[in-house]
Amino acid sequence: MKRVFVATAFVLTTGAGLAAAQSVGSVTSISGEEGTVIVQRGTETYSLDADEQVFPGDKITVRAGGSVEITAYGCTVMVPSAASITVDAEFCTTTPITLASEPVAPPDPVVAAGEGGNTGLLIGAGVLGASAIAAAAAGGGGGDSPASP
Repeated sequence: MKRVFVATAFVLTTGAGLAAAQSVGSVTSISGEEGTVIVQRGTETYSLDADEQVFPGDKITVRAGGSVEITAYGCTVMVPSAASITVDAEFCTTTPITLASEPVAPPDPVVAAGEGGNTGLLIGAGVLGASAIAAAAAGGGGGDSPASP
């Protein structure tokens, strides 16, 4: 009798967990190559296809070259190329977030030796600094009396 109770409790608990994660809508249409529209659901990330269900908390991201139309919470939202949206209670009033298509900061330019910049100034400062350290270490700082008693 005890084993039947434990098994029944497990089934009821598992069923309750599934009921809590009910779909709130689905993917109405999708354009672009496979893998262009992805969903992050909890700790899992995978490609979305047409007619798939969406759940509360899903983060939908559309890569460049694609788009997706999602119907959830009683409305339909078109998410354009290079944008993302989260499926939540504000889904119908939220504008998809446009993703950066260019790097936020330009890459550092590579300057060859002797081509402008402050390379000579930096080398000179380094030599001067090294000379000052060497002079101090050799005792070339002036008087013969020690600085501390």
